[in-house]
Amino acid sequence: MFISEHFLASEFINKYELPPLLAANKSNKVTVLPVFLSPSTVEKSGIEFLNPDTGKKEVIKLTEFQGFGTPKKTLEEHNSAKKKRTFVELAARIRELAAKNPTQVEEEVVVNKVVEVQKKNKKLNAESDKRLKKLKKSVVYSLSKLNGALPVLEDHLSNYSDYKASNKAGEDTSKQLMERLMGLSFEHLKTVLLQTYEELEERDNQSGKQIVTKISRLLLPWLFVSSENVDIDVSQFEISPGSLIRTIPAGLVSIVELILAGIDRREAFYEQDNEEFGFPVGRYGVQLPALESGLQDRAEEILRDDLFLKTKPPTETSSLSSQEKDTIIENQINFFMKEGYRTYLICWLPEDEGEKSRYITKIEGIKRCYPSLEIISLDRRLMPRDQKLFNEIRKIMRQESQ
Repeated sequence: MFISEHFLASEFINKYELPPLLAANKSNKVTVLPVFLSPSTVEKSGIEFLNPDTGKKEVIKLTEFQGFGTPKKTLEEHNSAKKKRTFVELAARIRELAAKNPTQVEEEVVVNKVVEVQKKNKKLNAESDKRLKKLKKSVVYSLSKLNGALPVLEDHLSNYSDYKASNKAGEDTSKQLMERLMGLSFEHLKTVLLQTYEELEERDNQSGKQIVTKISRLLLPWLFVSSENVDIDVSQFEISPGSLIRTIPAGLVSIVELILAGIDRREAFYEQDNEEFGFPVGRYGVQLPALESGLQDRAEEILRDDLFLKTKPPTETSSLSSQEKDTIIENQINFFMKEGYRTYLICWLPEDEGEKSRYITKIEGIKRCYPSLEIISLDRRLMPRDQKLFNEIRKIMRQESQ
């Protein structure tokens, strides 16, 4: 591509030609060779495109590619001999690329992909470790606040662990207790926390109950996904967001939050539900409007309003156009993601193939509007299991009203 100010100023090139070209380059399907033809603002110009591997929008500058000439010394500013030499080098590079056989190109793509995945996994592992340390710190802090309720927890824990109660309070005791709790199976931890909560309820210890629910929302999600309860490859799921739709081992909206909180090593948060025995959605989750002979005509509008409420953008944005709102919502989703809270959309894929195809087309449109939105499909077969599980833990997972 020959870079000039006229090239950069073309709306057609920026909107329709460069984005698919840059996306193909990201997948190692094409090689971008910029030729800096004449002075321009290319160093300040970013091109937006959709990364095919992550489904996220990215911005890249054409100066990031190895080119011919430079933005500061363009071909127009070279003397005649230097200009001819540059075009000879360009022709040689094109011949070199064209001469590669498909097997050689495929091998290079595989190697590049492996290196890219290794770098990404290293970064993800470091981020996961950081989030797990933060989770442990929060548990230790909550345990340190149990005070008079601490012996109750220690007593129930002793039934499943060789933990010995300490007469000393403080951070060291809380750390030791945290490690023992995290060493339990999900089922045993669930039992210990439920028994502790119920005994504190009998004693009318409100502050102790609130702390137990806090510990439950921190530890139960993490143990749920890291034990044998859930058949899910957490390392793959952490490459966020998914390209389109992820089906996870959950049949109930409340269990989606439990799983995602566990994957993200964070506290589970549920929306307050007016119905005492309702199944609440996670604080960062929204549901696609129900199917009534296909998706409702106003599905996008309803979803936009729901996401607007969930992501809480500046109030001044409420009067903006739909397109402007979408950009602001996507910015908020990205902000939450960086803080460790992914925003997700829950949907149910129809069984009828025709309906499913139309449904997925609608999902693809939503994904284009919000590339960072995680889209989750439920497994209806797991609903009975999930109803039973959430009914067991609901009292220790809810936020207590103050």
